[in-house]
Amino acid sequence: MLCKGDIKEMLSPVTLGSMRFPHRESALETVAACLKAGVSYVDCSPAYCHTSETENSEAWVGEALAGCRDAMLIAAKCSPGNGGLEIGEEYRPHKGFGVRSAAQLRQVMEQSRQRLGVDRFDCYHLWTVHNMAQVKEAYKPGGWMEEARRARAAGMFDHLGITTHADSATIIEFLKTGDFEMITLPYHLLDSTREEAVRWAGEHGIAVLAMNPLAGGLLSGEAESVEAVFGDMGIKSPVELALGFVLSAPGMTSALCGMTSAAQVAENTAAAAQPRWGGAERGEVLRRFKGMGADAGVGVCTGCGYCNPCPQGLDIPRILRSHNACYVLRLGERAVKGYREAAAWGEAYNASRCAACGVCEARCPNSLPVSEMMSRLSRLNTDGQAEPVVSP
Repeated sequence: MLCKGDIKEMLSPVTLGSMRFPHRESALETVAACLKAGVSYVDCSPAYCHTSETENSEAWVGEALAGCRDAMLIAAKCSPGNGGLEIGEEYRPHKGFGVRSAAQLRQVMEQSRQRLGVDRFDCYHLWTVHNMAQVKEAYKPGGWMEEARRARAAGMFDHLGITTHADSATIIEFLKTGDFEMITLPYHLLDSTREEAVRWAGEHGIAVLAMNPLAGGLLSGEAESVEAVFGDMGIKSPVELALGFVLSAPGMTSALCGMTSAAQVAENTAAAAQPRWGGAERGEVLRRFKGMGADAGVGVCTGCGYCNPCPQGLDIPRILRSHNACYVLRLGERAVKGYREAAAWGEAYNASRCAACGVCEARCPNSLPVSEMMSRLSRLNTDGQAEPVVSP
């Protein structure tokens, strides 16, 4: 079995996230391809792809691994939170939220075990905890952490992890508890703000998995601009650029990719097999990436977050990732679609709500014309495509 030993040594460079499967057939195809490609880990949750007790990603992954369960590390998870920034006041076992007592954790663990068709997990995660209040809830007597420790001692799983969207300083505080062998956090070319946490975890022997390494799929497919700018460095596609950036980060262990087909598995594992970049090479990639914005007559948002909070409640760095995708990487309709989906999902991600007050621009260390960038993006809500932007 794969479950014993140092988890960092057992994780393949590309690992599988099970959130994005459109249907059962996609899951079966993708997991089979992962097994052939040597992908060693699959990340599951009760909520992913859930429409019923038999139609969800845990059930699909379990079916795909029937008869070869030991070929892949299986991770499950649940949360005392509500999936966002609050404590989960409502216990929702079918989604794995609001898990705040020992009995509730036992029930959700058993639910995942039954869906996956396994006798145990390899890894279990304290999931979607984005602030200290949510973590403190997990540590209450008789709560999540107490029961997780008991379950691990009883052989229900071997490796305890934590999954979060918190900032670097908060993540490091989580990890200083000494309870977690692995951390899953957002990290990609369009948002590397958690680099300090990645480095700290690596220095302390904690495995780091980058969620959304392809920026939710934005950094995939083909883009002539990427080969034109990076081709002499051997980088021919957005996937090679994205995974090279993630996997060369000091402290990074694996890129957790939400793959949905055998073709994606082949592309991602081939990109991850390329030699890692050294510090100088990584710096050159970043220099050229920022230069792509200058060549297009726009700035590059580095996602530092100094612009927040926005008086209108906008998540400015998240919105400007779409600006990078549209006007720096020039990913075309895929980038436009990504922005529109985000804008429709929540008001915080809709550039049309920008009041052009200038507060963010006064804070921006890169002196970006944020209001102008927001205006350009807002027109994507009605226009058919990203407008061309060129240097004067």
